[in-house]
Amino acid sequence: MHVISQKALREFTKEHADAAAPLSAWLKLMRRGRFRSFAELKRTFASVDLVPTKGRDFHVFNIGGNKYRLVAAIHFNTQRLFVRHILTHPEYRKVKKMKLRTAAKPMKNPGPREPFLAIRTEREYDAAVERLNSLVNELGDNPKDPRYRLIETLSVLIGAYDREHHSLPEASSIEVIRFLMEEHGLTQKDLPEIGSQGVVSEILAGRRALNVRQIQTLAARFGVDPGAFLTMGGGARLARRERHSVA
Repeated sequence: MHVISQKALREFTKEHADAAAPLSAWLKLMRRGRFRSFAELKRTFASVDLVPTKGRDFHVFNIGGNKYRLVAAIHFNTQRLFVRHILTHPEYRKVKKMKLRTAAKPMKNPGPREPFLAIRTEREYDAAVERLNSLVNELGDNPKDPRYRLIETLSVLIGAYDREHHSLPEASSIEVIRFLMEEHGLTQKDLPEIGSQGVVSEILAGRRALNVRQIQTLAARFGVDPGAFLTMGGGARLARRERHSVA
């Protein structure tokens, strides 16, 4: 799933440092997922809600337990997620009726506009995101509309700028497990895929690494790519451990 755009996430973590780890875990799981329906999305993100609006639906994710809300538009057919809002729980309650219901307004001036060929500055980035959101509001997930090509182009340009200027640190395997435990209301004893409660405790404390079997069973349970449980640079170490154990 392609996640567009990340600036809002990065800016939010500057004001709410405790949101950084769960947001990074959410982003890693989303990027590595290939969700084809709301049901598949719900298998991984148990707390996600579908919020109908006038003409368009939004998906609302819980981040950091019940503290924060991430609002997004998702096009399952083209594997794109468009971040709209990241809010504290009180902020979300205030804007839910006001903003979400009016978020699907069409573009005021849908006539010809100067095309985006590249994004070089924050001002150009913000303008591109604004235009993209307007197009998503108007067209929805209809790739047959010729204007959907502009959504695809803007998504690529915004994604490239995000990677260079607004990327979040990659979540560790521990952060991903903790995120999923919180999403599904699990305790350490509820993860037999990993092993005993003592083994789970050691892994969450960073004293022990996941092995291939544990990663595969966790991925199967939560409907995610096994790579979500690998930490950058950890794949080679895992492979070496597996070779030694076989030897």
